[in-house]
Amino acid sequence: VNMVTHSSVLTVLLGLHVFAAADSSGELKFLSDVQVRSPGTSILPELEKVMGSDHRRTTEARVANLEEALRSMFVSLPKNERGALRPPAARHALHRLFMQLHGWQLMGLHAGGETWDAASPVEALGDRLPDDARKLFETRLQEYGLDLHELAVLAATLENMVHAEADIRLAATFQAVEQPMQ
Repeated sequence: VNMVTHSSVLTVLLGLHVFAAADSSGELKFLSDVQVRSPGTSILPELEKVMGSDHRRTTEARVANLEEALRSMFVSLPKNERGALRPPAARHALHRLFMQLHGWQLMGLHAGGETWDAASPVEALGDRLPDDARKLFETRLQEYGLDLHELAVLAATLENMVHAEADIRLAATFQAVEQPMQ
């Protein structure tokens, strides 16, 4: 237990150090209650246009729980002038979320010896989503940053992708052993 606490404290301190250099505004807004301005439209309707209503339903079913899981981490990370997370902080938050909830290390999120600002968390989407969906997240992230809700939507989209890939692999396994899926 003491080792876990020590590790958590070191991770937070490392995250604060890494993101202090990554925030170009020069003013860090740790633990602030900054009101987040909207980029004009909610991300879910835009995502629905690209991904369809089934994706929206499965995403909406997960968003509230993911927002709650991300909330304390989101509050503690540095924000841009909009009060939203920039790409390095969003990448770190998603990496930590998936490690804590599922034990997943997703390609594109794990630093793997790089600095946290070396890549966008949208890279974790890979080529599994239509280009329009990736561009939607990337544009939102680069131009505005992600607020808590948008970060949770991205997390839910990543979870949806992982679950869909697992379903495909499971079906292939059952087919390979000539067993019906029930």
